[in-house]
Amino acid sequence: MESSKLISWLGTDADRWETASIDPSGDNGFVATGFQAGMDPEPYQVFYTLDVRPGFIHGQLTVKATGNGWHRELVLRRDESGAWTWQALAEGECQLPAPGAPRELEAELEGALDCDLGLSPLTNLMPVRRANLHTDPGTCDVMVAWVAVPELSLHAAPQRYEHLRRHDSGSAVRFTALDTGFTADLELDADGLVLTYPGLARRARST
Repeated sequence: MESSKLISWLGTDADRWETASIDPSGDNGFVATGFQAGMDPEPYQVFYTLDVRPGFIHGQLTVKATGNGWHRELVLRRDESGAWTWQALAEGECQLPAPGAPRELEAELEGALDCDLGLSPLTNLMPVRRANLHTDPGTCDVMVAWVAVPELSLHAAPQRYEHLRRHDSGSAVRFTALDTGFTADLELDADGLVLTYPGLARRARST
């Protein structure tokens, strides 16, 4: 990405809206600030800041989620040595799982370079761009730190990205969740950002 972008996505599987402001920083890094609102499993709002280091490698994700009578926060960091750490906060009463994860997850995330913010098309950008799958044939298997939304629980999730084709407006890349077998063919713009994520979201367009 050579310039800042402001992008919105609409949920296609549920009532959901997300807007992200993406600003390039350094050599293939960026800082994004975003907002997501949804109704499932109950009404919620999520605010996040994502700092991605040069090479499209995760630096820090700060997420705040709010619903009726509850508030949660998660700060997820990966330091330059590759170690993952996090802090989680929960206030109020709700029926959602607890935020964060047991410290044993640190070992599962060893070697991981990416976070994946649940229900957000934004974080697919990182492995796609790092492996140049938006322009070149190839396949990339990754382990990600997956943040469930809106509960902000944290999990290790193996994923695969495979370049399918290029087209006039960008490219198509197949996403596979290797632990569940879920597959979706993502339509991407020229920067590798999601235009259409079947079963999840599509880019909102001005008329």
